[in-house]
Amino acid sequence: MSHSIKLRLPYIAGLVCLLIIASCHPGSGSEAPDANAFALTGTLKGADSGWAVLRMYTDSGNNYVYDTAKITAGRFTFSGKAKYPKWASLSVNDQSGNFPINFFVEPATTTVMSGNLDSLDQLQILGGATQTELTAFLKDYRVFDVQQAKIESTFEDLAVNAGKIDSIRAKAIRDSLELTYTALDSSRKAFSKQYIKAHPDSYVTLLQMQQVFAYNPDVKEFDTAWSHVSERVKASDLGKGIATMLALDQKTDIGQIPPDFTTTDVDGKPVTLSEYAKGKVVLLDFWASWCHPCRLENPNVLKAYKDYHNKGFTVLGVSLDDNKEAWLNAIKEDHLAWTQVSDLKGTYGEVVGLYGIRSIPMNFLLGKDGHIVAKGVRGKDLQDQLAQLIR
Repeated sequence: MSHSIKLRLPYIAGLVCLLIIASCHPGSGSEAPDANAFALTGTLKGADSGWAVLRMYTDSGNNYVYDTAKITAGRFTFSGKAKYPKWASLSVNDQSGNFPINFFVEPATTTVMSGNLDSLDQLQILGGATQTELTAFLKDYRVFDVQQAKIESTFEDLAVNAGKIDSIRAKAIRDSLELTYTALDSSRKAFSKQYIKAHPDSYVTLLQMQQVFAYNPDVKEFDTAWSHVSERVKASDLGKGIATMLALDQKTDIGQIPPDFTTTDVDGKPVTLSEYAKGKVVLLDFWASWCHPCRLENPNVLKAYKDYHNKGFTVLGVSLDDNKEAWLNAIKEDHLAWTQVSDLKGTYGEVVGLYGIRSIPMNFLLGKDGHIVAKGVRGKDLQDQLAQLIR
């Protein structure tokens, strides 16, 4: 969920002084300032000491680099270099129960932030042109967050009062909320897609592309949107990350032969996808013991397995767990009868990276010829697909 960022000008005098100091580079006095230099200063009430942690994309666009700054009397300062605006996050003293605040640091810019340690999501930020654009976007986008919060609150109230409400009425309310949530999600994506189309030379557009195309995207739509983005923006760190996302999605799109891999099962024995899938209809299922939606979907996968296993269908489960005991317990609890594999590297697993998995549950349905025929199929959709493939 996006963080709300409010702009005001509480430290403009300090900002002017910082810019003047930055222009007076030690040395000859005539040396030009570094156009790629940036600075970040912060003042936080309630954070008299400790450490602030700044996380930013590296130049590869796929990894992060960290920097730390000591907090003294509620103040901290970072400095560095950035050729393009960089997407960054700030955390303080292990967060103190808060999520990191996200923002842009920009070349030749000093970003000034202020607020309270116990409400980082309300941090006020004065930055450059890209941060200003992000603030304006989030102001318009906030309506979706407000509506989502209302839906989630109603879900919570329903759970708390489950024993006081007739089960039939409770189901009707739950179904209505799910429909409302689906409609809201569609509206949110439509808003972001329109923004992407209208702002091809924007770094904020890249953030929206990350959101819209993060999970099981329409690859053709993703490719078309990407083709309209300016070369200047594509060359940024965020842009390189989007390009990697798209390349992975193209390799695992419907009609493709999925990337082959070998990893180990629960007994440490190697399993190779191409050998396991040969001549079968296979659901390559990415899940984890800690993923609640995955565990809710497991009974549907189990039903499909029981219905079609004797007709040439099987499943290969790929877990994103990093705890073997938790993984094995979940397999047992959910009665998963098919082969399970994992390198126990969690979200950093090699197969996870190979398939560009960014959210689970996620799956790929392979036909007998080894090509991907469907992806992200769940519930009744899985049953319908299998009915077409296996006659």
